[in-house]
Amino acid sequence: MSKISKELEQAAAVANLTPRAAHLLRNFFLNLATQEEKDELDIWMNESEANSYLFDLLLDTNREGTGAATMHLLIKMAKKEPRKRNIIAKILGWGIVAIIVLTMIDIFIPGRIVSRLTTDDELKQISWKKITVETGDQPKTIWLADSTRVDLMPHSSMYFPEDFYYYDRLVKLKGSAKFDVRYMDREPFRVELEGVYAQSVRGAFSLQNDSIAKRIVLDVSRKNVLFGYDKNNNWSLEEGEKGIYENGTIHLERPGKTPANEPLTNQVPANEPPAK
Repeated sequence: MSKISKELEQAAAVANLTPRAAHLLRNFFLNLATQEEKDELDIWMNESEANSYLFDLLLDTNREGTGAATMHLLIKMAKKEPRKRNIIAKILGWGIVAIIVLTMIDIFIPGRIVSRLTTDDELKQISWKKITVETGDQPKTIWLADSTRVDLMPHSSMYFPEDFYYYDRLVKLKGSAKFDVRYMDREPFRVELEGVYAQSVRGAFSLQNDSIAKRIVLDVSRKNVLFGYDKNNNWSLEEGEKGIYENGTIHLERPGKTPANEPLTNQVPANEPPAK
C-alpha cells in the first residue's frame, strides 16, 4: 500500500465518509458536480475538521489530475449508511417479540400468570375432574400434576381442576386420604373436607373421616400443616400432632404441650374466629 493510500484510509476512518459524501467528492474531482452538489459538499466539509482534512488531502492528491485509482479507493472506503427501518415495521417487530415472550412465560412458568392477568379467571370457573376409587376395599395412589402423592382410601373420592398445576393447588376430598405434598415455590397445597381445611407447603399428613361418628382427624407425619375452618381461621400443627374436628368444633392434640387426648380449653366453634 502506497503512503498516500494509507493516509487517505486513515483520514477516511475518522471522517464522515458516507456513500453520498463519496459520490459528491467523486463528481467534484471529475468536474461533474452540479451547483447543488457543490453546495452540499461545502456543507459536508464544514461538518467537522476530519471531513475538511480529507477533502484537502484529496485535493493535494489530485492536483495534477484525477486518478482513477484514487476515486476507486474513495468509493471503497465509504461507510455504509445504516438501513432505515420503517417505524411501523419496528413496532410490529417488537410486538411480535413481546407476544412470543409472554406466551413462553405463560406456558413454562407455573400459575399461568399472563392468562390469569388477562382473563381474570376465578377458580370457581375452572372445570373440575373427579377421581374416585371404584374398587371398594382397595386404596388408590394418585400422582397429581405437581408431583404430590395422594393415597386415596377405599370408598373415598376427591375433586381437583384439570388445570390443577397452573391454578390454585386445591383438592376437595370426600372420605379419607394421605397426602405427601411436593414443594413448589408458589401457593401452598390445600385440601377441603366437609367444613375443615388443611394447608401445607411440603408436609405429609392424613385426613381420616369417620362419617358415622361425624369426626375428622388430621394427623401430621412430616413438617408443618395448617388445620382449621378456612385459610383465614386455622392452627399450625407440627410432626406428631393432631387436629380433630367434631360437633362443629376443632381441638388439638399436642404431645408434650397439652395432655394427650385432652381438648384445648380454647376450642373454637366453626362460626367463631380462633383466639389470637
